[in-house]
Amino acid sequence: MSDERRLDLSLLERALARLTQSMTDYDAHPESDSFRDSVVIRFVFTYELLVQVLSRYVASQHVKFTPESEMTKAKLVRRANDLGILRMEWETFVAFRDARNGVAHAYSEARALRVVDLAHSFAEEAQFLLLRVKERLDG
Repeated sequence: MSDERRLDLSLLERALARLTQSMTDYDAHPESDSFRDSVVIRFVFTYELLVQVLSRYVASQHVKFTPESEMTKAKLVRRANDLGILRMEWETFVAFRDARNGVAHAYSEARALRVVDLAHSFAEEAQFLLLRVKERLDG
């Protein structure tokens, strides 16, 4: 896969825009199960894309190249913080990961509400990542 394709941010940008719209819809109508579920689905999808962008960018920028398949998530977050493209610490990433895993493997209303509670802070982190990586790629 070419570096140009590997660092394509457009999918994450579109996913984040859709997550943001779902959050806006849910915030206006918190009684709506459909809007809540839309936030959950888009959170999961956006989380997956964020991890892909994060992995690919860190791998492309790090002097000691570690294949994505060998890089632990903890190392990934640490390296991304060292590069200045993340502001979240490991504990925050774990909260997002656990929320994603919770609804992806065993959906429940309580787990869905946990995702909704985290969605705004997750979207802020994803936006920060996008802005920082864009700056680096354009700079």
